[in-house]
Amino acid sequence: AGTTAAVAMLVGAPIVGADGTNPEAPLRGDRALDAAAAWGDGLSGVRAPVLPAPAATESLIVVLEGGGSASEPAPGRRARATEISRTHDRLQPVLAGLGARISHRYRVLMNAVAVDVPAGRASQIAALPQVVAVHPVTLLAPASLTPRPLPAPAPTPSTAPARLGRSGPTLALIDGGVDAAHPALGGGIGPGRPIAGGRDFVAGDDDPSMGTGPVHLEAHGTAMAGIVLGAPELQELGPDLAPRLHVHRVVALERAGGQIQPLARSDRVIAALELSVDPDGDGDPADRADVILLGVAQGFSGAGPDPLSDAVWRAETAGSVVVAPAGNDGATLAGIGSIG
Repeated sequence: AGTTAAVAMLVGAPIVGADGTNPEAPLRGDRALDAAAAWGDGLSGVRAPVLPAPAATESLIVVLEGGGSASEPAPGRRARATEISRTHDRLQPVLAGLGARISHRYRVLMNAVAVDVPAGRASQIAALPQVVAVHPVTLLAPASLTPRPLPAPAPTPSTAPARLGRSGPTLALIDGGVDAAHPALGGGIGPGRPIAGGRDFVAGDDDPSMGTGPVHLEAHGTAMAGIVLGAPELQELGPDLAPRLHVHRVVALERAGGQIQPLARSDRVIAALELSVDPDGDGDPADRADVILLGVAQGFSGAGPDPLSDAVWRAETAGSVVVAPAGNDGATLAGIGSIG
């Protein structure tokens, strides 16, 4: 199901509005809510819970007034990105006064920041005049928790860096880290290789290799990269049109639901989406990835505004094709493993 195309991120509603009240819509009492309950009951302990484990600090996504630079006409995008950066700089000391530390800044797909703040301060941040809404950082799981073997290396010499052209499509994979030394992935990361580069949003560097934990807990990124680069359809394109894959690692071992599991934080996923649509960081998505593969999924939790689903939509409107898993939940009360 990790390769099933669907542009749908079904995630939770904001915890508090700008006026300090709870803006959630009233319960609808229909089958959508029944589906949410069935998902939680049927997959408890199998897939990720919605929120991280309680702690002395909480992680929030703070949405500010005005859209990101991608929503502007092309001539004004860089100027809008610069304006957003100045807004964030002015807001930073205000947030610091509330004990908040900015971990990510978003200025292309949205105007927002991700912060870590002492628990219980969300309402104070929401009361700031430039804040539109405050959302909790949520957790997503790799689309499959079962390791699967990589496809065999392609018979064509796709692992030879000298034969790879630079005119092919650009793909971005947002998932776990990868074992770039595997022959199916070209034996390494760098210009001229099938995996041209990427970002590790867990460690904060430019090496999207797997972490140091148990390999099978982070094998999903390697499997996804192997499926893509080994696809016969792409091999038929020839060396001049070979795709360039950029891998963005967002999955790490997180404590949630009484377990330590390989999970992705939504603030990191949004940051990876931003980098995918604006690799050079100038605020203009003209250099966006042609296809963005989200290898993580989140449980259905009703409906409502959510920064991650908004970021996915904005990436699509910026011109990238976003592909995300539609399983492995199954329809309501159906068997796990089918498509919901």
